[in-house]
Amino acid sequence: MRRTKQDAQLTKESIMDASTHLFSQKGFHNTSLEDIARKAQVTRGAIYWHFKNKMEIFDSLHNALYEPFMNTILQGLENLTGHPLIQLHDLCINLLVDIANDKKRQTLMKLFITSNFTGALADHMAKHRQKKQASFEVLACYFKKAQQQGLLAADRDINCLTLALHCYLKGILVEFLQAPQYFDLEAQAKNLMDDLFKGLFQCYSQVKQD
Repeated sequence: MRRTKQDAQLTKESIMDASTHLFSQKGFHNTSLEDIARKAQVTRGAIYWHFKNKMEIFDSLHNALYEPFMNTILQGLENLTGHPLIQLHDLCINLLVDIANDKKRQTLMKLFITSNFTGALADHMAKHRQKKQASFEVLACYFKKAQQQGLLAADRDINCLTLALHCYLKGILVEFLQAPQYFDLEAQAKNLMDDLFKGLFQCYSQVKQD
């Protein structure tokens, strides 16, 4: 039984890998289940065993990218000790380094950046916005905790700070994915986040020196 479960998981991963490649190369709308089955070297029946349709495959790919990110920032909140902004700073560095070393996640990110969210994918865009909002709210919790502890000025706008961080991270990742030859994300992740946090959060530099 264990071997059967392992085989099933490997088949599912093959289907997802094949779908990622084909969606990236041909686009979601121009890729058929027959294309995916051929690329994954499985039958149509094997695909239907794991997924109802092509849309469900696409959603699973998005979850594979989104869930590890959410789990990381949620675990950070659950294990919060010391200065929330320092922990957020370190968490962002780790996220950038992890992506720099994970080719599969890079491919998935490129897919969702370049996908044409029309037709059947229009509904997925609504789900995507909901997930983005959820991640935005979780990131905001770090700033709220810092403010509650008197470590961030009470007049700082939490939404603006969270938006600034989100846009900065996304901008770095988009530039890296589009032209990775221009900078070493793993080597420069710390400096990139140091510059942001020192510039945006006035209390951060002083705390790091104490």
